[in-house]
Amino acid sequence: MALLGTAGNDAIAALANYSANVVRQKRARLGIPNPSGHGWTAEELRLLGTAPDAEVAALLGRFEPSVFAAHIDEVGTWYNRAPSCWRGTTTGTRPCSG
Repeated sequence: MALLGTAGNDAIAALANYSANVVRQKRARLGIPNPSGHGWTAEELRLLGTAPDAEVAALLGRFEPSVFAAHIDEVGTWYNRAPSCWRGTTTGTRPCSG
């Protein structure tokens, strides 16, 4: 796994005969950035938790699982993917009050 951080997960997985998911998990656990990954800007990170993950994903042009994963990384847990005031709404667009 000395290759971690030198190429993207798929390339390293092919070279090391591991799945890309195993490489991604190992790299993330060691805190090594994915050089082929699309990083998150500070502006994008500020949007996490301001609306449901699906809505933030659509706004940013990202896949919802990617937004969910970034949300977990930023918050440190999967508790409350969005503020509790978003749950139970039919449109998912009701802002939090107070």
